[in-house]
Amino acid sequence: MIFFNIPEARNQLMEKGLVYTLRSASRAEGKTRAVEGSYSKHTTLCLVYIERLVTVKHPDDLYPYLGHSGFKDVDTWWGEATPSARTLYRVDRYGE
Repeated sequence: MIFFNIPEARNQLMEKGLVYTLRSASRAEGKTRAVEGSYSKHTTLCLVYIERLVTVKHPDDLYPYLGHSGFKDVDTWWGEATPSARTLYRVDRYGE
């Protein structure tokens, strides 16, 4: 399960079927459910496939992926991520 509680990233995934997202390095890859909410109370959004891409060392590393992040600029994207979220993942929607 992967959470999409930040509207920009969630909307990108749901509207375009693809989002690049910053997460911790220990994030599981492969098929899972994208959800909104908390562990105890969540709503399934869709099925997704998660692929680890790169470790991000500097916000400028995000520029090639900005167009599919849901954010208007790299600074906002970087600022929304937690300090431990420095690994970039590609999340693709599949199935219905």
